[in-house]
Amino acid sequence: SKISDLTLASYGPDGRLTQSMYYDSGFDSMMLSVADHGCSNIYALVNMGDMSHAFPVIEAEVSRMEYYVQSYYAIDNKGFPMSGVLKGFSPESSRGTVTVSRLFAKLCVRVTHKGLSGYSQSVPYAFNMCNKSLYVRQANRRLLPFSDQGSKALKSTDILGLSDSHQNLNDRNAYQGLNSQIGPGPGYVQDTTLVFYVPE
Repeated sequence: SKISDLTLASYGPDGRLTQSMYYDSGFDSMMLSVADHGCSNIYALVNMGDMSHAFPVIEAEVSRMEYYVQSYYAIDNKGFPMSGVLKGFSPESSRGTVTVSRLFAKLCVRVTHKGLSGYSQSVPYAFNMCNKSLYVRQANRRLLPFSDQGSKALKSTDILGLSDSHQNLNDRNAYQGLNSQIGPGPGYVQDTTLVFYVPE
């Protein structure tokens, strides 16, 4: 998965925030301050925009951090939101690796038009029994990147009534009106695959 931006935060052995930094470029030359002595914990958030001010002063509160998805379509452009933590990093260490995990699953739905009841190869697409839109309903938009309890919606505003269904998320051209020549017209036998992103 691609990386469009990255937020790093370090907590010292006293459990307090040492520094948080946001990067949207220059990923090969990033710098982050850690405690002068003892071991630090390094947290990373990927493809979530600038989250440097979201990290709490006290590390014990990190598990309660929240991130709200504004658009599932943005995931297709920026990449999967991901999070990870490196525990016990020592300033004497020459290097450390923060392993990040995806917070979303990619769901691909394939529609075989000729398999739908009512489909006819002799009927134009605009009047045929073909899929023209598809949505995932009641998708959770509230993520807890560092919680062991997973992410779940707690109130109605934490839910998107309909997920995105954008033509760019489709590997075929979208339906464009009654006179459209695009799509599964007479003799069309190809499948259509629509892509969605749902929180894991």
